[in-house]
Amino acid sequence: MRTELARRAPLYLLLFVLSLVVFHPAHAQATVWVDDCGGVGTGTQGNPYCKIQTAICNIKTTGGTINVLPGTYLEAIRVPANITIISTDGPAVTTLNATGKPCPAADFCVIGAQPNCSAVYFPTAAGTTSRIEGIRITNTGGGIDQAADSSKVGAGILVFGSSPTITRNEIVGNTIVSPTYKLYYGGGIYVNGANHTVPCRPVISKNLIQGNVVDPPAGSVTIQSKAFGAGIYIGFNASALITGNTIKANRAGTVATLNQFSSGAGIEIADRVTVVETKISGNLITGNLVADAGGGLSMSEYIPPIGPIEPARATIDNNVFDTNSADDGGAIDLNETVARIYNNTIHNNTARDSGGGVYFGAPVTASNVAEFVNNLVTSNQSTGTGGGGGFFVEPGSEPIVRFSDLWGNTPVNVGGAKTDANYIGLNGVISVDPLYVNRNAVPPNYRLLTASPVTEAGDNTVAVALVTDYDGAPRIQDKDGNGVATVDMGAFEFSTDFDGDGIPDWQDPDQDNDGVLNASDCAPLNRAISQLPDRVGNSLTLDKSGATATLKWLHAYQAPTYNVYRGTFGGVAVFAYNEVCFDTENATRTSPDPATPAP
Repeated sequence: MRTELARRAPLYLLLFVLSLVVFHPAHAQATVWVDDCGGVGTGTQGNPYCKIQTAICNIKTTGGTINVLPGTYLEAIRVPANITIISTDGPAVTTLNATGKPCPAADFCVIGAQPNCSAVYFPTAAGTTSRIEGIRITNTGGGIDQAADSSKVGAGILVFGSSPTITRNEIVGNTIVSPTYKLYYGGGIYVNGANHTVPCRPVISKNLIQGNVVDPPAGSVTIQSKAFGAGIYIGFNASALITGNTIKANRAGTVATLNQFSSGAGIEIADRVTVVETKISGNLITGNLVADAGGGLSMSEYIPPIGPIEPARATIDNNVFDTNSADDGGAIDLNETVARIYNNTIHNNTARDSGGGVYFGAPVTASNVAEFVNNLVTSNQSTGTGGGGGFFVEPGSEPIVRFSDLWGNTPVNVGGAKTDANYIGLNGVISVDPLYVNRNAVPPNYRLLTASPVTEAGDNTVAVALVTDYDGAPRIQDKDGNGVATVDMGAFEFSTDFDGDGIPDWQDPDQDNDGVLNASDCAPLNRAISQLPDRVGNSLTLDKSGATATLKWLHAYQAPTYNVYRGTFGGVAVFAYNEVCFDTENATRTSPDPATPAP
């Protein structure tokens, strides 16, 4: 179990020298080209620039799009506003390798003095309109030095005070190394700003963030070395929209290193932002390793020099956490936080001490606890003395746990100050095999089988805002077709396939496979009907036996059932009818009527 010194790792404000860049919007935006050539070029497709930063320098005033041709670009880049950097052929053949490369200066046109820069730097001047897409970004020993707090940050992508879009990239193999400093933040992506009341909020979507490392050398007995956020670090003046990424095999710290503390191998969140919080949705967070806390995700409080502790804030939904490893909190480590954790699948994570699935730390302020609803916590392990394969709950922690499944965690589902009896059987919490499609497949399939007991078993009150699940399927679906849709537990909403053609109904343009598309089908879930039924026509006959009259009629096209109405007309008012339905959903096409008509 962590010591208080290690658990409450202090966080530091990062100081940057900012430059004012004035843009003149009257100029038309440019489109230029870059290739990894050996000359200079003019930026046309036939004679491209030979460096990405050269292209940035030439269009920094007008803004525009930089088309990056396949190749390997040995440089570090600094991006202003209104610049889109996009590869023409994707990250498999387009690499930005910044190993050993110095930082461009604030005017974007001159190379500065600081060596071993971040591969991509979005300063405050990048604003909200910059973008990088489709590039493999790698950097060994990179990052920007921060003398103010003796740290080095952001080997892959560094975002400070801006809100760029970072999408469809491979951010891989980025490592921070410093000969001087022993505080490392954000191996793959680092995000922070200057003001938590006006935070930066980058969009980080559909990237592969893999194999990034923050691992400083040993500290001393009095001053630990520290590492936070090997994959992604979100600082206390920032938030982010992190969606649809694969965050895989990132590492923070080394178990054998003395006087070192590390947390958040996949993601570290230390924000104190209240105006717009971080959202982590639809990500695969797998195989990440941390020496201390939070293999997949760690959330840490902000401890100001004066005043109350600020809890970390985020909404974490529809993610898959599997095979992550830590000392405490194999998948998730939670300290002082008011995070909302909804509809995640947390399976087969390992803690070497406590909390294979989730470690709930004790807050200083009792109300600063996570809300944990509609999650699956299954087959996680605690292999140390702390225990709690599914949960470990510190004394003084009272997390809000509802409508979740704690099953198959070893040595017990819940350890620490709580036991299984504190959760299972209360507030919708169950302990059953969720019946995944195939949890042993490569990769595992955590979608739910038809017979799964966790379908239609969640709490709709927190799910209505989710809209979709991990796959993008609609939340909430009515699996049993009873007219009452109830959300499923876990990252995947069970999707029905009415016609059994292998296409889920929400994606199937012809749900009943009758050849008529849903948009034109009067009954899209009935193979026999695709249009309004024909009229019954002149086929009505009447037979009478004793006191009972029997109505009979012939079949009308695409009319499997019929309603029969009875009434009277005539009298003073012309065309005044009072018919009511006395025989509903009749499929036999005969209807006995024992009633005697009025005179």
